[in-house]
Amino acid sequence: MSTQGEKPIPGIMPVIPGYNIPLISGILALFIVLSFHEFAHGILSISKKVKVKSTGLLLVGVLPVGAFVENDEKKMERIKKEWQNQILIAGIAANFLLSLLFLPLVLYLQNIKVESYVVVIDPLNSSLKTGDIILKFGNFSINSREDLKNAEDYYSSKNISNIQLIIKNSTAVFTKTITTTKSGKIGIYPGEEPKDKVLSFFVSFIELSFILNFMLGATNLLPIPGLDGYKLIKNILGKYSKILEYATLFLFLINLLPFIPL
Repeated sequence: MSTQGEKPIPGIMPVIPGYNIPLISGILALFIVLSFHEFAHGILSISKKVKVKSTGLLLVGVLPVGAFVENDEKKMERIKKEWQNQILIAGIAANFLLSLLFLPLVLYLQNIKVESYVVVIDPLNSSLKTGDIILKFGNFSINSREDLKNAEDYYSSKNISNIQLIIKNSTAVFTKTITTTKSGKIGIYPGEEPKDKVLSFFVSFIELSFILNFMLGATNLLPIPGLDGYKLIKNILGKYSKILEYATLFLFLINLLPFIPL
């Protein structure tokens, strides 16, 4: 993200509600997303003869999570607004372009199921131990948490509470009969461990690259101080940009209402 009159920051990156971001693939996707955003600003700045004062990597510890480009803001203010707008929108356009490039892969990967082991975590049932892997629940093979839920729901609907499980641990594969709760559950928090870790990494990286590129591009279009969209809208609408700013603020406040205790 390129800003004027202040040291640039690498864009606003929203979190993804309900989505747990894997550490390694998440960092790699974030690095690509932020780097392309910033370098697009830098390339357009150079093409418009705006000096790039500094560039660098953003690090968390020793891990690169993005990049930054710092323009000569005085020079930026002196060029015509059309060129300013092109520089400002370059990062946004780069993210939308990347999201479009990742889209065909995302659509293709929808047909690929990444099978997982369902791992027992914090069992309430004393017959199970943390780290046990559930291979089979009654007649159902278990390859995901959804499989486990479907199996529990099926036997619950049949009023069958004694279920034979096939369990794998670090030393053996064995069968065990357990009694489910009144709601048909076996009393565990089901974790997941992918069977093919390389495939799982590739799928999560592609999906995150698509999602984060789109979200960063969309978020930086907003007329919020510090974002590319703020200066862009100000250049285009002039004094009328305030109306859009206040409307955006109002919508944010409306969205916060459900989280405010009354």
